[in-house]
Amino acid sequence: MTLHPFDPLSAEEIRLSSRVIRDAKPSQDFIFNSITHREPPKKLVLTYLAAKQDGSALPIVPRESFVVLIERGTGDVYEAVVDLQAQVLKSWLHVPGVQPTLTPEDCFEAERIALADEVVKKECAQLGIVDMSLVVADPWFVQNFMASSTMYAMAESIGYTGVPAHENKRLVQLFMFVRNSPTDNHYAHPLDFVTIVDLIAGHVTEIERLPAGEGFGVREIRPRVPKTEHNYDPDLLGSAFLRKDLKPLQVLSPEGPSFKVDGNAVEWQKFEFRLRQVCGNVRFQIDSFNYREGLVLHNLTYKDGDKVRPLLYRAALSEMAVPYGDPRPPFNRKT
Repeated sequence: MTLHPFDPLSAEEIRLSSRVIRDAKPSQDFIFNSITHREPPKKLVLTYLAAKQDGSALPIVPRESFVVLIERGTGDVYEAVVDLQAQVLKSWLHVPGVQPTLTPEDCFEAERIALADEVVKKECAQLGIVDMSLVVADPWFVQNFMASSTMYAMAESIGYTGVPAHENKRLVQLFMFVRNSPTDNHYAHPLDFVTIVDLIAGHVTEIERLPAGEGFGVREIRPRVPKTEHNYDPDLLGSAFLRKDLKPLQVLSPEGPSFKVDGNAVEWQKFEFRLRQVCGNVRFQIDSFNYREGLVLHNLTYKDGDKVRPLLYRAALSEMAVPYGDPRPPFNRKT
C-alpha cells in the first residue's frame, strides 16, 4: 500500500525504526522515548499534491522517522533520523544537557519507585497512613529552572533546578495523596510532601516538604491529612445527586452514515479527502497526530466555486504553557 506523505507511521514502520537503530548501535542499550513521522520537505509535498490533483505521475516522497532515545545507565539523549525506504540510519546526534518528555511508562515507573521506597513509607506512617495501597503519587516532570540572584530563569536542560545535585538528571517530582477507599477522589486528601525520583538511577533522591501558608517555610508540626471526601462519581454519590430534569437525546442514522472511511481516506458527498474535517466549504487534513503537538492540520483548503483555494499548509499548537502562579518550590516546577 502506498502511503500518503502526511500519513502517520504505521506499526511496521515504528518497529522498523527501532530495529534499524538497534542494528546500527549494537553496543548501546536505549529507551525509545518517541518514534514519530518526520514530515517531508514542503516543496516536494506540494508537488505531490498538485500531481495527485492533476492525475499525473506522483513523485517519490521520502519516508522517514524521527526518534528520540535515552541511553540506559548514562541518561544521555540522542536524536536519530531513519530512512524507512532504504532502511538505514540517516543521522545520529548526541544532545547533551537535555531531557525529553515524560512518557506514560515513565510516570508509572516513577510512582512504583516512590511507593516502594522505605523513606516514603516512613513519611506516610508519620501521618497515620499504614495502607500504602491507598497512597497515590501524582508525577510531574521537574521543570528546568536555574536559580539566579533574585529569580528563576529557564535553563537549557529539563531537570536542572538550580540545585547542583539535580543537574543532568531525569527527575520526576511526585505530589502525594491518599484515598479513604480505592475509588475515592485522592485530590481531596493531599499529603504535605513531594517525592523526587531519579528515573535513570531508579530510586528516590529526596523528600521535600510543601511550604505552608503564604511563606516559603514549612510547618514544624505536620498538619493532619484532610478526611472530608469530594467525589463526583455517580456510583459514589448515589442517584440522589443526579439530575432528573433532562429529556432523552437520541442521534440516529437509520440508513447509515453519509461518508466512507478507508484508513486515513474519507469520502463525504462530493468531497474526497484524507481524514479531513469538513465545515461548510472548508476542508483540512488531520492525518498527523503526534505526541508533542497533538492534532496537526495539513493542507487546509477552501472550495470557492470551481476553485480550490489553499489556505494553510500546516497548523498546530507548538506549545502550551500553564502558569500555576506559585513561585515557591516545588509548585514553581509544575509550570
